[in-house]
Amino acid sequence: MTDLVTPAPRSPEKAPAYYPAPVRVVFGIAERWAPAVGARLAHSVAGNPPRPPERVRARRPEGFTPGRAVSVSVEGGRVAAWEWGAGDRTVYLTHGALGWGHQFAWFVGPLAERGFRVVTFDWLGHGESARVPRRMGGFEAATKWTQLLDALGPAYAVVAHSVGALPTYHALGHGLSVDKCVLLAPRATINTAVEGMTRQIGAGPKVLARLLSAIGKERNVSLGDFDGPAQAHEWIDIDALIVHGRHDAEVPVHEGVAVAHAWHGSHLSIIERELGHRSILRDPEVIASVVEFLEDD
Repeated sequence: MTDLVTPAPRSPEKAPAYYPAPVRVVFGIAERWAPAVGARLAHSVAGNPPRPPERVRARRPEGFTPGRAVSVSVEGGRVAAWEWGAGDRTVYLTHGALGWGHQFAWFVGPLAERGFRVVTFDWLGHGESARVPRRMGGFEAATKWTQLLDALGPAYAVVAHSVGALPTYHALGHGLSVDKCVLLAPRATINTAVEGMTRQIGAGPKVLARLLSAIGKERNVSLGDFDGPAQAHEWIDIDALIVHGRHDAEVPVHEGVAVAHAWHGSHLSIIERELGHRSILRDPEVIASVVEFLEDD
């Protein structure tokens, strides 16, 4: 592991609240009086979280060129995807929980200008893609994203943000072949991701334990398959870059550090200046470092 550190520390960012107060009240009551019911509700929310307002999802950098829209059928529903460029090296950009594909809009131009073909998409249950069906849990649905590669072509690299790192771990552990992998403010394990979600919805340890049990019972889901540090030693042939903000208030920096320490030969960049969990996707210095990393042979 190589450490790259950006200086100039500033004050930490406060973690935003993504769920309205009434939702948090309901889950707080469930935590105390009916944790099993709370876990069932949380399991549904995990697969189909609230979608940000259109005005938020419509944010784009100045001069942004819309990509070619593609609708891909995967097990569980239709996935909305977009592609740019025509290079022979395809970079897949994968968003996190409560996210959407065009959060990566600031990466598209710089990557396409360097000759990469760029593909981003909305996970099932997110953005413009279909909702996760009742028969399928959110993490089971997340294991299907590599079916996109069957339709859109193999990946040279994957750039994953936040919880989007978890299905990336799963895919790498089940045969996904890539030359490079970039993780931006990644969750290290499914346990920490689900714990973070239960805090956001206002639940606690009783709901958390039952929710993890429910996720572990989803078809084709093993919690260990979503554990980055436990598997990273197997990915020695993949060149990896992990970027994490020191003051990330949503996903603590020690999660990215844990993945980097376990991934032999990876590069770790800890950003010391103030950088929000989602603003990392719009930061010019981060974008430039990722593009340079992907270009470098």
